[in-house]
Amino acid sequence: FEAYSNGLLRSLDAVVLGRVAYERLAAYWPTAAERPDVSAAHVESARHLNRLPKYVLTRRGCDAAAWANTRALGEAWGERLAEL
Repeated sequence: FEAYSNGLLRSLDAVVLGRVAYERLAAYWPTAAERPDVSAAHVESARHLNRLPKYVLTRRGCDAAAWANTRALGEAWGERLAEL
């Protein structure tokens, strides 16, 4: 599964997430590559995710600083997403 996931991550130019998914993922992935208890494939996943631009669809806002390369699209997220 990790090999499949890493192949998928390598094919992406960016990630689009809802606020709740973003908050859950941002609680783990930014430091996952530094954990001594994870597999090499998991470290690769973390590195891919951390490099990718991340766009959060949210009207409430989010802590975009919690995860590198993150941009909250705000109230007009539909228009901003179309621009991307």
